[in-house]
Amino acid sequence: MSRLIYSLLLNSLILFLASCGQNAPPLSGPAPDSTTQAFHSADVTIDTGAVTLAGTLLTPLEEKPVPAVIIIPGSGAATRDGSWNMYRSIGDYLVQRGIAVLLYDKRGVGGSTGDWESETFDERAQDVAAMVTYLQSRKEIDPRQIGLVGHSQGAYIAPLVVAEFSSDIKFVVLLAGSGEKVWDQILMNERAESLGNGLSEDEANERVADLEGQLQFIQKVRSPCRLLKAHYLCFVLDYDPAPVLERLTVPTLALYAELDTQVPPEVNIPLVESALKTTGNDDYTIHTFEKANHWFAPAEIGMTTEMRKLMEGSDGYQFVPGFLELIGDWITARVLVE
Repeated sequence: MSRLIYSLLLNSLILFLASCGQNAPPLSGPAPDSTTQAFHSADVTIDTGAVTLAGTLLTPLEEKPVPAVIIIPGSGAATRDGSWNMYRSIGDYLVQRGIAVLLYDKRGVGGSTGDWESETFDERAQDVAAMVTYLQSRKEIDPRQIGLVGHSQGAYIAPLVVAEFSSDIKFVVLLAGSGEKVWDQILMNERAESLGNGLSEDEANERVADLEGQLQFIQKVRSPCRLLKAHYLCFVLDYDPAPVLERLTVPTLALYAELDTQVPPEVNIPLVESALKTTGNDDYTIHTFEKANHWFAPAEIGMTTEMRKLMEGSDGYQFVPGFLELIGDWITARVLVE
């Protein structure tokens, strides 16, 4: 037993990167240049009743109520700006399309209190619902036109908010949103990363089998969870998004990347589309960007190592062509932006 726990500790970093459509390590890109912003930017705090979340609210210069989105980050210790400022780059674009944007640090990260490693998906969704209420109290925001943009694990959370915690969501944008159970996604990602790093089929299968054994141990013996860096897996392993997606009736945009090794479109699109059809959702759009990775940046193979090289020395986040424009066009077609 102690040998297995030791193995789990050694492999916790692998689990951390592989889980739930994991974000890249929280590396920083160039900071936004506040001197050239054609919009307002304000640091805000939101009391959820359980924790205090810190964030940034971006609002257009116009003095009138505008639509708004909350960008829900992926798994891990995600900050409001995201890896390489991905989320801030999306926010900077949308606010200049007339849409306010709320970005936030997850629990226990940046200026937020609490602990992301011990929170459940329900608690993440409750945090977002509290942010919806907060936005509705702001005079700059049209309370009838608030949407959610969830990336990776955040795309698990966005539909859950709509289904269980808030009836005030106008639309949802899912970026690399999985239709698989968390357990299955972790194993699939481990296999894809192993093959992408040059391992043989047999070696990849061996790594997947080893990881599955570790996950089974976590699932059956949850008492050591607090000892493990990846103990948050104890709270999310059993999550199945299908029943929640089948209740998602608001307009939905689901975007995927051809070379995504964490949320492969060929696996996840059929699952997500089937769920949306089951619920009778008559306003959903699904699109896959070619030659793009999990972070919707240009790619040749889609691996994290490739993404690091792409962003090294970059003076701004590089999205695949058309990514931001599609999101902006889709949202503005469904809200009132004057």
